[in-house]
Amino acid sequence: MDQKLTGRKRVLYLLFVAVFLFVMVSPMLYMISASFMPESDLNHIPPRILPSAGTIKNYVAAFVQQPLLRYVFNSFVITIIAVVICITAGCMASYALTRTNIRFKTVFLLFVLTISLLPTITLINPIFKMYSKLGLLNTHIGLALIVSVLDLPMTIWFLTAVFKGIPVSFEE
Repeated sequence: MDQKLTGRKRVLYLLFVAVFLFVMVSPMLYMISASFMPESDLNHIPPRILPSAGTIKNYVAAFVQQPLLRYVFNSFVITIIAVVICITAGCMASYALTRTNIRFKTVFLLFVLTISLLPTITLINPIFKMYSKLGLLNTHIGLALIVSVLDLPMTIWFLTAVFKGIPVSFEE
């Protein structure tokens, strides 16, 4: 597949790429523009794309009225804990699935993938009851455990494919 795009095909390809990039990037650009708009511009009909008068009042409000840095820190801590749990448990499960000869390995992997399709909303009530009894409500570790449990099936699925691609001779 080493053919070069020439002439009309090249122009159509570049046009497609330009339109695709515009569609992907324009919401982010509008979000950045809207962050500098005063409230009157945000509620203006028809909507304005560029602010009539730029202001950083929205950023000041975000840091002064709300503890935004605390929220970012909380997200960082929860993400780190969840990633460590997912990678550790996922690596162990995936390695065991690829390197051992167990029956129904494919069925188990499909079951793991099916679990990831379970709607999260169905788990809220049991998790709330369990966390109430364990004292894990409103804690970093509590939320990190939920994120880990919800992400673990996909982690196992992807890491199993990774471990299948690594030859056994590398381990020896």
